[in-house]
Order: sequence, then C-alpha cells, then structure tokens
Amino acid sequence: MWWILLISQIHLSEEDAVNRILQNHPLLEVAHLRVAATREDEIKAWSRHLPVISFTGQYRYSNLEITIPQRFPVAVDPNTFRLIYYDTTITFSYRDNYNFTLQTSLMLTGFGKSLYAGWMMRKMVKAQRARARQDTIRLVLNVRRAYQGALLARENLSLTEEMVRIQEAHLQDARERFQAGLIGEGELLRAELALRNAQASQREAEARYAEALNRLKSLLALPDSAEVVLTDSLTPYPLPSSTDSLMTLMERRPDFEALAHRIQALEDQRKMHRARFLPTLSAFAFATYQKPYGFENVWGDQEGYGLLLSWSLFEGGGILSDYRKARIQRDILRKTLQFQKIQARNALKSAFQKVQAARDVMEGRHKDVETSRRMMELTHQAYANGLLREVDFQDAAWAYARARFGYLTSVVQYNLAVLELEELVKGGSRQ
Repeated sequence: MWWILLISQIHLSEEDAVNRILQNHPLLEVAHLRVAATREDEIKAWSRHLPVISFTGQYRYSNLEITIPQRFPVAVDPNTFRLIYYDTTITFSYRDNYNFTLQTSLMLTGFGKSLYAGWMMRKMVKAQRARARQDTIRLVLNVRRAYQGALLARENLSLTEEMVRIQEAHLQDARERFQAGLIGEGELLRAELALRNAQASQREAEARYAEALNRLKSLLALPDSAEVVLTDSLTPYPLPSSTDSLMTLMERRPDFEALAHRIQALEDQRKMHRARFLPTLSAFAFATYQKPYGFENVWGDQEGYGLLLSWSLFEGGGILSDYRKARIQRDILRKTLQFQKIQARNALKSAFQKVQAARDVMEGRHKDVETSRRMMELTHQAYANGLLREVDFQDAAWAYARARFGYLTSVVQYNLAVLELEELVKGGSRQ
C-alpha cells in the first residue's frame, strides 16, 4: 500500500508552490473576473456609437367605437339646380387595433460625451489589469513567506530531534557512570530531566511545524487531507542589487500603474461631464404596418426618418457639480500617487539597509553555531573524563541549541527582509 501514500504526498519546493498558485488559484481567478466585468463596462460604453434597432408589436381592443354620419355634395341636379348629397359614416375608433413598428436610431455626435465615456472605461480596464498583477505579486510573496516559515519550523523540529538524540546518548552515558560510582544520583536525575525537556520541546516543534504546513496549504488552496513534503533546504536568498537599480524597477509597480490609469480615467470623466453641456444629435428611421389605416379598417404601412437634437439646458447645477467632483477626485489621486512614490523611495532605502543588517546578523550567528558546537564536544569530553559536572554539559548543550536555532531564525529573518524589499520594488502591498 506504499503507492497510496506516495499519491497523497505533494513534494513541494518554493518554486513549485509559486507555480501552483500561478496556474490555478481562486483569488487570481477572482482578479481576472474583475477585469472581465470592467471590460464589459467598456463594451457597453462603446456600444453607444452603434445603431439601436427595436421592434414593437401591439394589439389593442377598445369597447368604444365612434362613428359620425357625414354628408358630402357629389353633384347638381340639372332640373332643379340643387346639390345632390352622398350620405355615409366615418369611424374614428375601431374595436380591434394592430400596430407593428420597426425603428432604428443612431447617435451622430454627442460632442465627446460617448467618446470620453469609452476612453474612461478603457483606462479603468487597464487599472483593473494592473490591480490583478498586484494581487498576483502579493499572493506569491505571501506564499513564499509561508514557505520560509514552514522551513524554519521544519529545521526547528530537526534541531529538537537532534537534541533528543544527544540527551538520550548522554543519559545512557550518565547511567553507566552512575553504576560505576563516578557520579551521584543528582547528576543522573539532572540528565533524565534534560531528556524530558528535550522531548517536550520536540512535541512543541512538531505542533508548530504542522501549523506552518496548514498555513501553507491554506494559501495554496490545497485540501486538508493533502500531505505536503518540503523539498527545499533553508538557505539564504541572494543579496539584492544596489538601491539605484531597485529604484528604477520600483517605478513600474502595478499599484502605481493602476493609480496612473485611474487618474487618466478621471480626467476623461471630467471631459465627459464638460461635454454634457453640449447637445446630442441623432438620426432615426421607422417603418409601421398597422390596422386600421387612417379612417379605414384596412392594413396599411408607413415609413419615415428624421433628425433629433436634444440639449439639456438646465439641470439645477448637477452637471457642473459632476464636473467639479471628477476634477477634485483626479487631483486627490495625483497627490496620493506623488506621496506614495516618495514614501516608497524612503521605505526602499530603509528596507535595503534592513537586508544588509540581517545578513550581517546571519553571518555572525553562523559563527556562533560552530563555536557552540565545538564547546559542547569539548565539554562532553571533559565530563567523560570527570573534569566537569553534569550541569556544565547541559549548559553547553542548550547553548548549542540556542545558537543553532538563532542561526536558523536569522536566515529566515534575512529571507523575509529580502521579500519585504521585493514587495516594495514590485508593489505587492495594498496601499
């Protein structure tokens, strides 16, 4: 049944985790759907330049039928020279009425209203696409952070397992020395207590590792039943390049791009409201087939066409208010973009310094690990030769564990600092 276990396991490197979310992730699908919805708004805006064709069919029954008697002179009697009349009735309203009308209209010019509306929505589509890229960058960075946290939890678990093995070997050695009468019972009890503490630390590390894996699976939208196996080792990221090159890359951040497109969209909206002060000229044509036709209860048709000029002369200041509001919103976003760029430049310099400081700390902690490991080996040899006590070895052993965990933590802190710098450069944070 070993093959069932292999199928349920997902061997995952950091690169695999990133590729997995780029291929198929619910949050990215939502971002693409937002773009598609805004694209439909753009299509709707441009559709105003196309003709509108409508058809109506109507049947109407009326219980009121109006007939008026009429007398028309038709001739002159040659004998009496009197008029000869023709008596008839005219019906003004019939009970059954039918009407079928096909009508089309086309806006010839709105003096910029529809054009600016279309351009505005085109800029909003570009802004949504930039926002989708920002969502992708943010999700990738969050997954990479979670992967680094899981690596730290795994290495911490490995460290506690190593400490358990060291304490088990040391307890076996202490028992042999106790049986030989070389140490007292207190030294043996201290060794047993140290082993129990190491085993408790191992259980806590196992829980933290499981929690870190669950957090990673949640970000990757993996089922709870999936068993994730991390394949990467905990190593530091490469040191980023200089701040000058990072500044150049930062200018292309998607959140800056989205704000720029929104500013342009508001400028188009301002011009659209300005064009609302001007008239709209449209052409129309229609064809009607109806019964009754005129004053006769027969079928007849009628065609026609014309021009329509509509002009809103006064709306209580609403158009002017919309115009001013769009201009104010545009200016707000301009100031916001300027401030965010200044803020990002300053934050970039601080983040780069933080990366360099974290790397220096990491290199120092690596030296501490080698020193504490050697001290633990020397202490164990001296303890075996009866030169040191149990407490001296325990101090050295736990000093090595603290130094090792401190180094692992410094690696993750350095990698997280690099990711924070990358977030500032690529614009993954939500402003």
